[in-house]
Parts: sequence; structure tokens; C-alpha cells
Amino acid sequence: MPVSGPARLAFLLGVFFSLSSLSLSAQCDPGGGMGGIGPDVMVGSVTGVSNYGTAGGYYAYSVGTTSCNIGTEDLPWFDSTSQHPVIAQNLYRIENGRFQQIGMSWLKHGFGALQQNACGCGCQSAGTFDRLGPGCSDPYTPGLNGNQGLLGPRSEVYDPASGLFPYPPNLNPANQDLTWRRLRVHGSDLDQTVHGDAVYVVEGHYVTPDDAQSGNGNNNASYSLVNISASTSNHALSFAGGTERQQPGIQAWQDLDSTVVLEDVIDADGALIIVGNRVEDLGNGTWRYDYVIYNMNSTRAVSKFSVPVPVGLNLMDVGMSSPEYHSGEPFNNDPWAFTAGNGVASWTTANQFQDPNANAVRFSTAYSFWFSAFAPPVLSEGSLTHFVPGLADTLSVPVSAPAGDFTAPVEGLVCGVTGIVVDLTWGNPEPYDSISILRDGVTLDVISGNSTSYEDLSSVPGLHEYGVVASSAATGTSGPVFCDVDVPQPLLIGLPAGIPETVLPDGTTTIEVTIEAIPGFAVAAGSEELHLLVGTEVTVVPLTFDTGTSYSVTFPEIPCGSDFAWHLQAQTTSGEQVMLPQEGPASPFLAVSALGVTDILDDFEIASGWQVGEPNNATTGTWTRSNPNGTNAQPEDDHTPAPGVNCWFTGQGSVGGSNGQNDVDGGTTTLYSPVFDLSQGSDPLFSYWRWYSNDTGPSANADVLVIQISDNLVVWNDVEVVGPGGAGTSGGWIFSEVLVSDHVSLTSTIQMRFQASDLGSGSIVEAAVDDFLLHDLECAGIVDCNENGIDDSIDISSMTSTDCDFNGIPDECDIESGTHVDCNSNGFPDSCDVQGGTPDCNENGIPDSCDLAAGTPDCDSNGTPDECDPDCDSDGTPDSCAIAGGEIDCDGNGIPDSCDSPDFIRGDSNGDEVLDISDAIGNLGYVFGTETVGCLASLDVNADLMIDIADGIRILTILFSGRPAPPLPFPDCGPDPAGSVLTCCSPSCP
Repeated sequence: MPVSGPARLAFLLGVFFSLSSLSLSAQCDPGGGMGGIGPDVMVGSVTGVSNYGTAGGYYAYSVGTTSCNIGTEDLPWFDSTSQHPVIAQNLYRIENGRFQQIGMSWLKHGFGALQQNACGCGCQSAGTFDRLGPGCSDPYTPGLNGNQGLLGPRSEVYDPASGLFPYPPNLNPANQDLTWRRLRVHGSDLDQTVHGDAVYVVEGHYVTPDDAQSGNGNNNASYSLVNISASTSNHALSFAGGTERQQPGIQAWQDLDSTVVLEDVIDADGALIIVGNRVEDLGNGTWRYDYVIYNMNSTRAVSKFSVPVPVGLNLMDVGMSSPEYHSGEPFNNDPWAFTAGNGVASWTTANQFQDPNANAVRFSTAYSFWFSAFAPPVLSEGSLTHFVPGLADTLSVPVSAPAGDFTAPVEGLVCGVTGIVVDLTWGNPEPYDSISILRDGVTLDVISGNSTSYEDLSSVPGLHEYGVVASSAATGTSGPVFCDVDVPQPLLIGLPAGIPETVLPDGTTTIEVTIEAIPGFAVAAGSEELHLLVGTEVTVVPLTFDTGTSYSVTFPEIPCGSDFAWHLQAQTTSGEQVMLPQEGPASPFLAVSALGVTDILDDFEIASGWQVGEPNNATTGTWTRSNPNGTNAQPEDDHTPAPGVNCWFTGQGSVGGSNGQNDVDGGTTTLYSPVFDLSQGSDPLFSYWRWYSNDTGPSANADVLVIQISDNLVVWNDVEVVGPGGAGTSGGWIFSEVLVSDHVSLTSTIQMRFQASDLGSGSIVEAAVDDFLLHDLECAGIVDCNENGIDDSIDISSMTSTDCDFNGIPDECDIESGTHVDCNSNGFPDSCDVQGGTPDCNENGIPDSCDLAAGTPDCDSNGTPDECDPDCDSDGTPDSCAIAGGEIDCDGNGIPDSCDSPDFIRGDSNGDEVLDISDAIGNLGYVFGTETVGCLASLDVNADLMIDIADGIRILTILFSGRPAPPLPFPDCGPDPAGSVLTCCSPSCP
């Protein structure tokens, strides 16, 4: 709280009497203005930088400050009381015309003053370490200003206008990392890929009782421009100009941009608040308004900032930013609330009575505010409201603000939802010509200007922003009034037991599903489905209705080790489709098929079998497991979240040590993992977080980090080679993973090693490893001869595979192994083909088609090997082929006549079964060429296998001379016992 007037007077009288014997010295102007009467400390130079590196997404710095007493009296500098200065450090960024504070430090407590003359004022030494004489200077190095043990909280300065704070400072909580209490900046504010065109400003600021109570506290800050490096290991800060004495950092905004206007506001305590204002014409009718409130030393601080705006003006891109209190400070970092109405736009946080730890604009901070509008500026009057209530709570300040006449927006917009229909209602404060309805920034409809309600019948499930914009021909378009509506899905699909991430390969994983329709809707029976995507194959499985809103579904067989995507979907009876997740296949659930998942994490918090081994000839910086102290090149924090602190890293330096302290020098140091037995692994994966820095020192980017793997502990294969240049050589924890089978065979002797070397000259090399993980899917125990990820028995039972011989092994595996032959490549063993009826005439177990394909003769191409076709004379030529080759088969019975013995009656040439004169005439007629006979064998009456005149005469002699009857066959029909070779194409037998 501020010091009262009487208390301040008593203090000043005490100072006067205590110093009454001292003579006053002349004031000094070292640049920036003449010093004041009494003690007057200011920052004579901001010089020297300590870049501490990064932790937890933040970067830490400190700068040196040289103080100068440009007043007329000694300045007390007692280290054991509160009669000494405290030093604040701040970092600002100027980018695209906007000024923002992006970092602040705790306070360095002064402990003694040298009597130097750095400001050229002519030092009149106080003759003691406990005072700084007039014209004298005292340097504090960046190391002192960044020593975490000497930094106290800003929150203890309870009256900056009077320079009052308690002593000693409360140093709780203890430091958690290298950024605590120091000038701390979030990495995103330093990213040079985003902020490469920004200008950075560093500021030093002294606060001390005698100076403040002499009325000299408004010149205590000075700034310098700095550069920020692109290196993500430390984003090193370096100076880009000299010190602008007695000028706070906000002055750099105006010094670099003539369009910036700065207004000094002096509060009732005489403390200084500076309000900055910049307006830019964006060229499309839009103007951007930027405001900054910088509090040099006001105890009452600021909790509200207001600027006038025309009624109805639409303010766009509204925002604010504030520096982040850190390291256990009690003040919160909540953003200020913005309101606009009744001609005023305001940003507000709670006042002291409402929340003593609210995010007010306290001393040595700058808060930025902005908006854009389709309105040009005019000089107007803004206001500041104190955080600490009292007399003169509101301070006026000239600002540029938008002006013009605009259409007033609608009032009291209320948004609701019935089923999936969105209902909007509002009031019209003035007549409109039309009203536009927006949904998610897109015009949904334009309705009459006297409308005060709207129904969106085409709403879409999900969270949506609705807006109402009024239009008038006279004054244009109002600003939109918005509300958010969460439109429910017509069907609510749920997973009561949670979302499975692993399913069994055998198709036995069943999940419970609920599908509930909201009022006005019903589930379309049969539309409830599980959709899976395994590789490129989509599978749809219907859900089974159980009861009420309950369903179940079983995942189908999925090859073990397969990653797959899945979602659920159903439709209403009116056709609306609903999916879970809501985006369906565009953003599905992800899972894996396995008997289980193995994840073994080694966070190095305890010894776990990792060892340092050969080659290990580095002279310093060998691998060690501990909590690293950290440098710009080496991590201060391990990667494991708290409470983890340990990792493996190269060489432990001292706290606050230099970059090169105990880095890798003069050789190689190698870290070996334990030996892993992965011989039964399915598809094991190693992952780890690594750190590597080789880009500092006089010979930057000269060395490499080599990461290798072996399956026999003898031969090593490279997994990664980081460096010498490029990504991953500037520090920072980087994630890497290794699919073991991509590099080595899966054996019982798998090992990894990490080699950091300093083989160049003058390079600084640091490496670290943390959070080493072995990940594998459990598929062992599955008998899977075809390697489709599914047990063979399931393949067979589901008929995915056949097992024709019932030996429990899929046929394709029997064939692949050579146990069975599949000569025709139809996927079935030959033995099963034959058993199933495939011809195998020679019974050799091979289908005839394969015998033929292998060259077995088939002269008649009838698909049967010749050896199986009829061969009446056993000469190796099938009868069909013999006949085709010219042998006679006069009766066309498929048997060569040479093998065929026809039935006939000898001598019966005309086939009437009677031997008479007509037979003799026919016989002689054939011999003399006047008759044709169908059965030549019947003409051979005397059985001499010849047909001649004797045969005709024989018939006559039989008939008329009583000679004996012809040989058999006679008188009955039958074959020739001697096997006549004469044909009988028309047998004489019936």
C-alpha cells in the first residue's frame, strides 16, 4: 500500500537531518535530462548479457546494469536493510508497428556500491560501500543480475512510488529450473521463423527509497536495442545499439516509429504512467488502433483502460497482451475482459478489493491493447482507472480513437436450440432496413429489418457461432452481435466401456455401444454399423441390437500387428447420418490388432543397465547419469516430466558454468544400452528423446552424434547420424524412433549405443538421451503359417483358408512348404484334387492334366494320356490314333478291324442266313467285279483268307455235289475261329 503523506514527510525530515552536515553537489545530465535535487539514480548503461538457455519452453537471460547517481546527494546502498536499490529487467518486442512486453525478471537487490565515473559526471565518492556518491556509478554484471539466489519477487515492492519494500526478500518457492526468477521469455515470442522482422528492446530499471521520496523516481529506466539469434538452444541475446539513458523501453517505440504518440500521465502520488498510441490506415477502409500502458512506478497501478468509440461501430481483431508473472509470484496472468457499448470500449481486470492478485498494470510493466475498425481516428480522451481505489481513481489521457456515425447493433441476442433447430431472438434499438443472419462467419439468410427472431431449420450438429448484423441505408451496417450454440447430434452414439485401442486378432473382441435418439428423432433399424479400414480394405459390420438403446458389435478377424481405423455410424428415420467420432472416416478412432502391447520405458531415474563403454577416449565430457546443471549447449532439465530429473548426458558442469565446461573434448564417449532379447518380438520399436549441440564455440558444426544398433554385439549399423550441420545440432529435446527390423535381425542380442565425439578443433559438443522406450505388439503364440496375422485354426474354421486333408494346416502352407504338390496351381494339393474327382487314369496321384502338361502323350488330344486309352493290339498306339493313322474300322465302332472279329456266316454272301445258289452267284459276281459285298469274310468259303473263284465253286459243290459244309462259322452266325483278317463291315448276322 502507498505511504501516507505524514509518513513520507517524516521520512524526508529524517533524511534531511541525517544529511544536514553534507554539502549539496551539482546536478548532472549524462544524457536524457538533468538529474534531480537529492539522490537520483538512473541506469547509465545496459551492458553485457548472460544467455542461460531454455527449460520448459522458456528462455532465460540477464543483462548487466551500471547505475549512476546524477543527483546532488549520496544514495544509500545498505545491503542489510531495505535502504538499497532493487533492479528490474524487462524485454519488449516491436513488430508490425505493435509494442509488447514479452519478458520480465525478479528484482536484483543491491548489496554495495563502487564509486566509479562511468556516466562522466565527476564522481564525488561517498567513501563507503554503503552509499553511492553524487556523479558516481556502480556496475552490476549480468552474472550478478542473473544470480537466482540474489533475486527477490517484484510483489514485495508494496509502494514503488515511494520505493518501499521489505528486507530480506522471501525467496520461496525454491527455483525449479534455470529460467526461474531471471529475465524469462516464452520461446514462441522469440521464434525467428515467426518474428524474424521484429525489433527487441531490453530495459533496466532501478527502484530505491531515497531516490523515489526525493521525487526522482520517474527517470530510473534506460533501454537498449538487442538482437535475438535464431538458435533454438538459447536464442542468444546480443546488443544492437547503445544505452538510451533515462528512457524507458516504451520510448523505443516512438524513437523507431514517428507515428507513435506517447503521453505522460502523473498520478496523485507523482508517479509516472506513460500511455502510447499508434493508428495505422490499413488501406481498405480499416484502421488499426494500438495502445500501450506503461507503469513506471505507480503504486496504485491500473486495472481499466477505456477509449471512446462510436455507437454501432464494429470493432474487429480485438486483443491485449501482458507480460507473464512467474516463478511463484502471487499475481495471476489472466487476460483482461473486453466490453464495448454506450460509446466506450474498455479492457478491465479486477481492482484490489475484488482480487488483490489480479493482473493489474503494476510498476515496471507494459500492457498492450488493440482493435481494428472501419472508422478513421480523431483526437479524443481516454481514461485509466486505478487498481488501488482512492481519491482521483480515474486519470484522463489524450488518445486517438475512431469516430463517425454507425448503425447500432441489435440488443439482447439470445440463442437456443430445440432438437436440432436453432432459435435466435433479439431486440431492435432503432429501425433497420434489413438484418443478416450469420453462421460461422457465413451469411445464412437476409431477413426483414423489423424481424426480432429467426429459426435455423438447416442447422448442423456441433458448436457454431451465430451472428446478427443490422443494416440501414442511411448509416450502413452495424457490428455483428454473436452467440454460440452447441447443436446436438440427432443420435447420441456412446461407448460405455471406453474406446478400445487394442483388439484381439481372432475376431473375439466385442464392444458395447449405445445409440440414443434425442426427442423428435428415431434410429433407423439396420443402419447401425461398425466401419473398419485395414490397409485399403473397408469392412462393414452390422451392430447387434440388444435392448433399449444398447447394441453390441464384434470386431472381425484382423491380422495381428495391423493398425486400423474404425468408426461407428447410424441414421435417423428421417435420413440424418451420425458418426462417432463425429468426423467419421476423416478423423476415425485408431487401434491395433494384437494379443497385447509391450511398452517398457526407461526414464533413467534409477540405474537400469546402461553403461559407458569403448570407445571412451574423450578427455572430458564422458557420459554420465544425473540431474544436469545445464549450459547454453546442454539441457538443464531432463525430458521426463516432474518429478523426474535424471537423464544420460555428456559431462556435468558446475551451476552457472560456461558452455564449454566439461563438454566432450579430445575424442569419443560411448553410451551402451542393455542387451535386449527380441528373438520372439513381433515388430519391436525403440524410441528415445535426444539432445545434441555442436553449434557453439569457434569451430561450430564440426562433429556428429552417431546412434547405432547391433544384433550380435560385434557389427554395428547406423540408425542416425546427427550433424555436423543442419537440424538437431542446436540443442533441444528431439524425439526419434527406430524400427528394429529395418536395421538388424531380431535376435537375443540386440543393443544400441550413442557416440558423441569431439574430433574437430575448438568445438563445443554436448549430447543427452532420455525416456528410452521399447514398444512391441504381442503376437507370439499365434500359429500363423501364412503370416496373415490370424491363427491357422481361425483361417480354417472361417474358411479363409482350406484344409482338404484335415491335417490342421492351411492348404496354401502345405503347398508352400512342399508337403503337398499343387501341379495345376489351383490352391489345392493334387491329392485332394484326385480325391475330389479330378481324373487320374494312371492312378499316379497326379491329375491327368498335369501329366499331359508335363509331356505325357495324348495323341488324340482327348485329355487322357495315351496309356489310358484303348489299345486293342497293345502296340502303344491307342485304337483311335491307329484308326486316325489309316487302320480300317469299317463298322465305325472305334476298334480297328484288325482287332475286331465280326460275326458272320461263312458263304452267306447276301446275308440272308441261307446258303443257296444266290450266294454262289454273289460270290462269283464279286470275283468278276459285278457285285459288291458288305462282309468279305463271308465270301471266304474255303477259309484260306483269300476270295477267288474257288470260293464260288465250293458253294456249288456243296449245294450240288455233296461236298462238306464250309468251316466255322457255319451254319450259325459267329466269329472266325482263326481270326479272319478280311473285313466284315456289314455282318451277315442279324
